[in-house]
Amino acid sequence: MTISEPEVAASENLSHKNKSPAKVATRASTAKRTVLLALVQLTTVTSLLGSIALKRYLSQGPYTPWTCSVFGYECDRAYDVPFGGYAHEDYAAAEQAFKRNFYAGEEVGAAAAAYVNGELVLDVQGGWQNLEEKVPYTDKTLQMVWSSTKALTSVVVAQFVEKGVLSYDEKIATYWPEFAQGNKENVTLGDLHVFMSPPPSLIESILKMQHAAGVGYLENGVTAAEAEDPERFSRILAAQPHTFAGVRTRSYHATSRGWYVNEILKRVANCTVNDVAAELNNKYGIEWNLKPYQQEYDERISLFYTGPKLFQIHRLIQDMGGFTKFVQAIMNPDNNFVKTSLSLPDKAKAPESFPSLRLRRIEGPSYSGHTNARSIAKLAAMMANGGKAIVEGEPDLLNSTTYALATEPVSLDYDLLFRRTMEAVKGGWGCHDDFEVEGVQFIGWPGLGGSTFFWNEEHKIGFGYHMNLLVSMKSPDDRSMSILGEISNKGNIIGEKKFNASKLHVQEMNSLLRVTPRLIARPVQRAAYTTEAATPTKKAGAVRGGFVGFLLGVTVAGSVGYYYLLEEYNNASGSLLSSVQELQSSTEKVREYARKIESVDKDVSKLKELAATTKELNELKAEFRKLYDTLNMEHLELKTHVWGLGE
Repeated sequence: MTISEPEVAASENLSHKNKSPAKVATRASTAKRTVLLALVQLTTVTSLLGSIALKRYLSQGPYTPWTCSVFGYECDRAYDVPFGGYAHEDYAAAEQAFKRNFYAGEEVGAAAAAYVNGELVLDVQGGWQNLEEKVPYTDKTLQMVWSSTKALTSVVVAQFVEKGVLSYDEKIATYWPEFAQGNKENVTLGDLHVFMSPPPSLIESILKMQHAAGVGYLENGVTAAEAEDPERFSRILAAQPHTFAGVRTRSYHATSRGWYVNEILKRVANCTVNDVAAELNNKYGIEWNLKPYQQEYDERISLFYTGPKLFQIHRLIQDMGGFTKFVQAIMNPDNNFVKTSLSLPDKAKAPESFPSLRLRRIEGPSYSGHTNARSIAKLAAMMANGGKAIVEGEPDLLNSTTYALATEPVSLDYDLLFRRTMEAVKGGWGCHDDFEVEGVQFIGWPGLGGSTFFWNEEHKIGFGYHMNLLVSMKSPDDRSMSILGEISNKGNIIGEKKFNASKLHVQEMNSLLRVTPRLIARPVQRAAYTTEAATPTKKAGAVRGGFVGFLLGVTVAGSVGYYYLLEEYNNASGSLLSSVQELQSSTEKVREYARKIESVDKDVSKLKELAATTKELNELKAEFRKLYDTLNMEHLELKTHVWGLGE
């Protein structure tokens, strides 16, 4: 059969029409894969660059310009900081350590002061009291120093111990009978006064358990109005039940400790800690105020800054020991910690609620001290001098007997709030490992965010530091300890190596990426001008220069990317290995539990075989009853027979 040409053409057209949809679908699928691959590549590159940028951003301080930390651009902005004060030439390294904190973006406003052998060798201030309005941080600035106030309160209590008005071993109820309610009748002043506490399992083995008053927080909280009413506040404090039902258990008293100290002082000396602080101000030319609500202080009290939220979370994760522990803390909050943290009046959140006038009206000898670094350091210097004055004509702070008693070590104990053992002395100051720098052990106490009140008797060092940037819960932190390290090692350059290992890593990377090394190392150095003729250099062509720059940029970017990828790979490998080991351990435990279950199951089966059923017991009981009835019948018949014989 012959097919005509029109039929062939029609057949070919039909064939093309049938194939077109398949080709279109194939091409569409290929296009989709191409677009998807491009998106994956773009996402990968973006994620890689974003992770590198984020890592660089977080490795610098929270107030380092982000353009500098990420791109190395406009780094000179980090040096736009005003400084003031005095530094002895032998302690210039300490002043430089203080300034480095600002250049690294770790400070907004701060001050540091130190006495050595009774001489003021450092009294420096820097940064901003009010960053938005550009109000400088000066020697006139007053800073709330949080728990560093406890160090002052301990000095005040020691003075009344010296006068014989108080005793660390006396029960508080002796001074304040109403305190005895709620299982608190055996709580001593020493129990209230020192900072640490053992867990209940260690109670029988420890004799002195200070900061174990059992009133670490107020169960129902307190309002600002209640705290400003002396009689009502006193009743609330007295009625607070012992948190541990009268069992001496140490748990840090963040805010309540000072309130209870005030109630005791009101009864034995008709004063409060703030009243005594005013006397110290007049005697020693210092400035401490625990309730600076007057208008004259409005322009002097510094604001608080917490930095970007991202930094807060990052530092909090670091302080808590990693992301896993951070998540665990959120999922299973410590009720004791939460209640202690919210024990400020009106459950105010620190530091967001300060320095509000409402809260400045409430005296809190555990947290509300407003002062300056020199005032802290001078009191610390007298403590370093065994309690004796360091200025001729001024009275001693404590006599040698009281100083020896107050600095007598108490047992190494565990604190339920901090979840760690911490050394302390009888007078209420700490002396644990965190207070040691370059082999020099200090005594004192820090405050929230990093403020410090420290002294060392051996080297006669008194040190004070405060700041308005609270970006971490760690206290003391690297900022104050880097300065104190320079003071402890006069003339030795240790601040940079002690400041933070991550800062050195960042400095190396900055050098690789041609970022100015001045960011952390030193202040701005202006270029020197010269009138000498410069040697002419041959200019590279635009194309060649651009090509070389492109190759250099690609090489540097590739090197950085490879470095970070390798580091992340090593971290991931380590985590995977650890996870595998944990899985193996868990599997072995499951197997062990399975073996135990099998063994228990066998024992249960044996017991079932040996155990009698309820039916069998009932049948046995019925048999016993029949036997008992039979015996009774025989007994009656026997008695009848005997009776018949008697007749």
